[in-house]
Amino acid sequence: MELKLDLIFAHLIIFMIVLWACKKLYIEPILRLLNKRESLTSGRLDTSQELQLSLQKMKSEYSQSWDKAKEEFEKRRNQQLKEVREHQSKKLSNFQKDLETKMMERQSVLKKELQALESQVPLVASDLAKEIEVSMMSAKVVKP
Repeated sequence: MELKLDLIFAHLIIFMIVLWACKKLYIEPILRLLNKRESLTSGRLDTSQELQLSLQKMKSEYSQSWDKAKEEFEKRRNQQLKEVREHQSKKLSNFQKDLETKMMERQSVLKKELQALESQVPLVASDLAKEIEVSMMSAKVVKP
């Protein structure tokens, strides 16, 4: 077997042409697609990280605003409860004062009526005594 240099050289040239064609038609487009995909993926990862950071920021802002709103609500609720209690205590004290004045009025009316009745007791007693005396005088004594 003899080495034919021109055949080796021809095969080498054909191999180089096929290699160049594969590089131009297959390898370079695939490498471009892979690089483009890598750049898009890294861009999306960066965007995803930015979005995640903004989401965490929004969550913390939401939490802070929620806590602030809750605190304001509690303050307002406590203030309204205090106002309602004060109003109720005022109404209760006014009601107690009204009851006391009405009770005093009723007691004074009852005292007057009692005095009027006490002044009539001797008159009624004397009338009763006279009736008893008259009925005893007019009664017949029956002997058994």
